[in-house]
Amino acid sequence: MSTGKTRDKIAESFSLKTNEEQKTSLEAYIQQTEKRIETEKDRQLLHDLTMDAAVKRMLKGAMDILEPSLPTMMIEDRLVLECSERKVELHCFGGGHTDSDLFMYLPEEKVLFAGDLVLVIPNTG
Repeated sequence: MSTGKTRDKIAESFSLKTNEEQKTSLEAYIQQTEKRIETEKDRQLLHDLTMDAAVKRMLKGAMDILEPSLPTMMIEDRLVLECSERKVELHCFGGGHTDSDLFMYLPEEKVLFAGDLVLVIPNTG
């Protein structure tokens, strides 16, 4: 499930690199990030870089068993799913980090899943 814009970007990325080329790019990115980690003084940035490198390393390790596939269900603005136990709403309000971020809302529970679009900045002062 994705928006049409996201599906198009995924399709484009599939055509740009083979699995081996993607793994090579990831390894270069990981090495570059690890060099930054060695010299970084800012604690928050050091944490973020460390987490990013760890996630990229896991992704690289999983690439041999993952089979890329394109989303088959498109959402442009809103999709409501009436499930057996709850109602789920998917919304796209346009871009955040990307051109078409999705939000998931559970209206009865009043719970919003916004992924990394909602950030908490720690108060260090």
